[in-house]
Amino acid sequence: MLFSNTVNDNYKIINHRNVDKMIDVEFLQDLYSQVDLEINPVRFRNIISIYRDGIFQAYAPEKEWNFLQEYVGNKFLEKDRSFLIGLNHYIEFPKTELKKLLKSIAQRDLNSDSPKILCHTLIKLHFCALNEIYGINLVQIEEGLHYAIKKFLQSEQNFGTDAFNWLLGDSHSILTDAIELKVSLSEKKRKGLITNKEAEQIYTNQYGGLETAYGNFKEKNSNNEKEKQFVKDTNKESFLPSYGRRKDKIAFKNMDLAICLRNYSSKIFELRDKNKFLMGQVSTEKNRVFNTLLSKLKILPQEGKFYMLMELYKAVYEDYRVSKNTIKERSKGVVLSRKENIKTEANSNTKLLITNFASKTSNSRTLKLMRGVPVSRGLVIGKAHLVNDSTDSNQLKKGEILVAPGTDFNLVDSFYECAGSITEEGGILSHASIVARELKKPCLVGIKNLIRKIQNKDNLILNGTIGLVANLRDINVALIGTKIDAKIFGSKVARLSLLKRKGYPVLDGIAISFDPKKYNLLELNEILYKSTVNMWKTKFLIIRSSSSEEDGLKFSMAGKYESIKCSNNFNSFTKTLRKMEKANHLQIFIQPYIASSIGGVSFLEKNTNKFITEVSENGPQDVVKGKVNERFSGYIDNEMKNIDKDWKKELFLQLKKIQSEFSFDIDVEWTIDKFGNFKIFQVRPITSKEVFYDIKKE
Repeated sequence: MLFSNTVNDNYKIINHRNVDKMIDVEFLQDLYSQVDLEINPVRFRNIISIYRDGIFQAYAPEKEWNFLQEYVGNKFLEKDRSFLIGLNHYIEFPKTELKKLLKSIAQRDLNSDSPKILCHTLIKLHFCALNEIYGINLVQIEEGLHYAIKKFLQSEQNFGTDAFNWLLGDSHSILTDAIELKVSLSEKKRKGLITNKEAEQIYTNQYGGLETAYGNFKEKNSNNEKEKQFVKDTNKESFLPSYGRRKDKIAFKNMDLAICLRNYSSKIFELRDKNKFLMGQVSTEKNRVFNTLLSKLKILPQEGKFYMLMELYKAVYEDYRVSKNTIKERSKGVVLSRKENIKTEANSNTKLLITNFASKTSNSRTLKLMRGVPVSRGLVIGKAHLVNDSTDSNQLKKGEILVAPGTDFNLVDSFYECAGSITEEGGILSHASIVARELKKPCLVGIKNLIRKIQNKDNLILNGTIGLVANLRDINVALIGTKIDAKIFGSKVARLSLLKRKGYPVLDGIAISFDPKKYNLLELNEILYKSTVNMWKTKFLIIRSSSSEEDGLKFSMAGKYESIKCSNNFNSFTKTLRKMEKANHLQIFIQPYIASSIGGVSFLEKNTNKFITEVSENGPQDVVKGKVNERFSGYIDNEMKNIDKDWKKELFLQLKKIQSEFSFDIDVEWTIDKFGNFKIFQVRPITSKEVFYDIKKE
């Protein structure tokens, strides 16, 4: 057997790439044999790599992964002198031989070279790149650094996101610069300042290497783009971020170690980025040599992509050819062990491996709460979009959550469209992490068995601040302030969300709509509380029942649903959900409870600006119950001339602005908190004119 025991949950994905030929698979597999006596003398011993349908995935035993992470992490924590000297030497290594080799290949007319020269060039380029770019396995160093940062924060008793982000340094990705250039060139092309060909040439000259590292991103995208458009959406420039991260120091007890970890975070990411950029140049020249060699040997490209280096060498010197049957079997899937033994689908063990590692997904509709490494903060809710390569990512819609085994340059456009991203592999300095932070989008990495737990279009809550992602399957959940479908969540929630998007002071909130025949409301309690609700630091919560039919233009159901105040803790939250479930309500709306200095309910007629306001010191809830401390009415424009209190001025200004957003008369529940901030609880249509009958006409 390839290896003993089971092959599923004991293994962890450590690499995911789109590649188009076996010699690239060999290169990636060879990475895991790289060691350095001073830096990382230990290595993965039981790597399993799978190549199928243009996708490479590598797996390592989780115990080995954890051991290597701890081994390297402790070197950082101990500030091991020989380790840091060796690491600095590796970071500063100039890669002179590789750069000379690349330059000589680029300047050669490869068609004039013999097959022997081409074959030797291909082999030399393979191992020169391997030894000079990847003299050590940088993944182990990155994960060791993550372990060290985690342990350091525990020792400092500081788990804050600001502290974590500060320790990650000021890394800036070449990828983000490439995105920025793409958008800039797209705009110039749209204005007719340059042609599509000129734009592509400028981009390729500067960043072409990024998109060919290990794979064939450029080929796939150019084939899929209509009319070979250079950038598929010229409006993307509106999403360009303002870069930068918190630079002020955070006070640590062991400041020397904090600065050391921060410095190496920046150094290692920048090295990782430069290595990938250089690897792109290697891939460009490697592809030229490889394709020319196949042409001279009269080997079809669709067959040549399944040749390994040794077999290409034999093809040159012995006129060897890989059999068509072997090509056919390899096209179904290939597994490489540490010793690089090849197995195919014809072997039952290999079939088990490929099924377990590459394609096993769960059909269970169980709700799941998953933990990952939080690398970019924020909270978003959206539908899952599973991506394996750039073909999948082309279908991604704005606002969806990118779910991938791993991310690379081939998913560059997806970072603009997605609301956030989660990956199975990757670390704190992976490209997904750095670009997500620069684009200010939440991101989690390192979620074990992620692809098995999520299906396309599942509803997800992604909390990049505390490192949780909740899979709610087909339960609809939305954050106030996002685009909300009134048919699903009701007009009340949709109106509040619209106002918050436009900048009105609407309270945060979460809306849930579900089918009680499929799910028990209490199945949601842990997921909702841990992933979202406990982020609100208020002492109490308000949980309201609702309906998609509530508060229409021709009728109102005000007072027909429950509003329950509960303590902001898990037990109280669970008890309140149980009450809601007994009432058999299909929708609930959760908000933080704001203590009022004063609050109330205001009615406003759109065409005349007539208003009535009823006020209570305890807020609008008391007004609804009939406990009114003050009542005043009139016409807003007249009242604003003789305002006797600041809070009334703020109230009238907000009412006029809110009224301008709607075509109907409105009923607004509002409060002013202890800091003097105006907050909106509720906006609904007035379905009866009787409330205005006692206002005398001026």
